Amino acid sequence: MFAKPLFHSARVVAGALLGILVASSAARAQSQNAIITGKVMSEAGQPIEFANVYINELTLSVPTNAQGAYSINIPAARALGQAVNLRVRAVGYQPGVVAIRLTGGSQSHAFELKKDINRLSEIVV
Repeated sequence: MFAKPLFHSARVVAGALLGILVASSAARAQSQNAIITGKVMSEAGQPIEFANVYINELTLSVPTNAQGAYSINIPAARALGQAVNLRVRAVGYQPGVVAIRLTGGSQSHAFELKKDINRLSEIVV
């Protein structure tokens, strides 16, 4: 007499726990930081140090290192799947831009910049 309702209650509780577990893992996947990495190289294949890689929409900016590598870590609260432009500028080179979508997890974008012959005379050392 008590076995049937008790078994049914255990199934209901197990089903509810499974639903909570699935929902929490889906929410955790959506709440990951967005990590954007890549390299900035010249058209000759040389790394460009101190290039400025930035996202205007989020007012984020990072420089490249001696190997031309950069990494931008965007908190999950700001990476909501929106479309933004990832831009790069370096002295003596034409700027680059690529449209990306900010989602949780890692993505990589490389840039190959061409020399800006018209502006080389403006560089002051």
